Amino acid sequence: MYVDFEGETKETQKEELDEIELEKRELAKRAALSKFNFFLHVTGYLSGCAYLLILGILFPGWMPIVLIPVAIWSVGIIYHGYRAFRPGPDNKDS
Repeated sequence: MYVDFEGETKETQKEELDEIELEKRELAKRAALSKFNFFLHVTGYLSGCAYLLILGILFPGWMPIVLIPVAIWSVGIIYHGYRAFRPGPDNKDS
C-alpha cells in the first residue's frame, strides 16, 4: 500500500477525486435544468402574452388592463433569465 507525504492512501485520494467529479456533474445537471426550466417559462410567457394581446386587440378598452400582467410577467421572465444564465458556480436556481 502506497502512502504519500500527507498520510493519505491512493484509495482515499481516488475517493476524494470521485466526490469532486460527482459534485461537478451535479452542478452541470443543475445548470442545464435551470436553463431548460427557463425555456419552458419563456414558452408559457409567449403564449400567455399572445393570448392577452389578442384580447386587447379584440376589446380595445381592456388594453391597459391587459398590459399590466404582461409588464409584471416580463419583469419575472427577465429575472428568471438572469438567474438561469448568470456565470459562476453558485447557479443554484431550479
